[in-house]
Amino acid sequence: MAISYAAKGLLPATEAAGALKLERLQGASSGDIPRELSNLDVAGQRRLATEVSQQLAGTPSPHRLRDCLQGVLADLAGLRHRWPVSTDLCSEVVVPSPDHHHQQHNNNNYTTNNNNNKTTNNTQQQQQHHNTTITSTQALSTASPSPERERTKIQLARKGSRKQLQIEWVLRVVEKLVAGHPTGHLRALRVTDVGGGKASLAVALGEHFGPEHVEVTVLESSRALVFQGRQRVLQKGLGNVELVVGDASQQSFLDNLGHGSNKNDNNSSNNNNNSSSNNNNNNLQLPPDIVVALHACGGLSDVALALAASSGAACCVCMCCFMAHRDLRVGGVSSQAVWLGLPAAQLTSVLRAASLTAEPSVCISGMHTIAAIRADALLRHWRFPALKALRPGHEDLKAASVPTAISVRVACFPEEYSPCNFAVVGQPQWAKTAPE
Repeated sequence: MAISYAAKGLLPATEAAGALKLERLQGASSGDIPRELSNLDVAGQRRLATEVSQQLAGTPSPHRLRDCLQGVLADLAGLRHRWPVSTDLCSEVVVPSPDHHHQQHNNNNYTTNNNNNKTTNNTQQQQQHHNTTITSTQALSTASPSPERERTKIQLARKGSRKQLQIEWVLRVVEKLVAGHPTGHLRALRVTDVGGGKASLAVALGEHFGPEHVEVTVLESSRALVFQGRQRVLQKGLGNVELVVGDASQQSFLDNLGHGSNKNDNNSSNNNNNSSSNNNNNNLQLPPDIVVALHACGGLSDVALALAASSGAACCVCMCCFMAHRDLRVGGVSSQAVWLGLPAAQLTSVLRAASLTAEPSVCISGMHTIAAIRADALLRHWRFPALKALRPGHEDLKAASVPTAISVRVACFPEEYSPCNFAVVGQPQWAKTAPE
């Protein structure tokens, strides 16, 4: 009605501008407003009506939105302070030697390097012992990349292969996680790539470590992507990489984990398209040793972290697309907000802040905040008895330790690799157990 009256010149200019709540009409002459509105077709008038409705409903302007989100982030500043960010290429993780499980340790402690500790000129490091069951590790010291590795990065950057740089970063993190596992030198560790798509990361992991060190399973809900990934694995001739159709957010998947054969994808297409199909029923019978997810969109990051937590596994989960997949069930039962331990409205504001690329400072603070929230949640939910309970009678359990705690950090790879460059990295701490 207001648009119609204003178009006919039946409303004074100031009254028309106020009624329409359009800043661009403020100060217009009485003749300008009818002229502008009369030029609108029906679709244009509908768009204008929608704009008015949104403003009447209180849709915030960009400045109001920024101020609102900054207020929410300010309330969570303590969380970011508790979880400082490692912005280097890859943070060094202090890991046990290959004969770690033969060494004497004080109680159930695992030694980690803290940012406040100084390193000696050799490999000896001043170390901090954690007596608590669940601990958090702040930003760790930086591993100095070799000149050759640096040259490789420059070459890849010039080619525009940012994804390859991200994969290389994850490989370096997984190197530390594999080296830190007490049985990493005795058997192939089970690595689960959640939402691994066409297996770009999984193939890199399989090639880099080889079958003697890792067996990689890509868990992907899209059958089309699984088919494409299997073709890639077949072409590479990798026997330690497989892809299965499955959804880690489903309770049925978690119920089957560690209890019998994989029921998610036992169809014949795997036998035809994957050279490692003979292992298809085995890799998901036991929980993973390491969970990885590269650019896990939105709630998929929480699904991956929940899988690591329930399995007592190490993890490296890189986040992106923060508002996506918010309907996924985390841990098979919880909503995203419940699992993260945050009110839904507050979580939405944090996720919106992390997605606000037009305001870089807000965006970075938002990404840091959600990473810190997820790190806290991983500590809260990580269940170290689960690994022992799900592996009764297996040789790797008899020869190894069981995890008694986990060290977690918020990591960050260079922004040149991707603007969404935050990750949560968790590494179990170990204590020797006597063979059963």
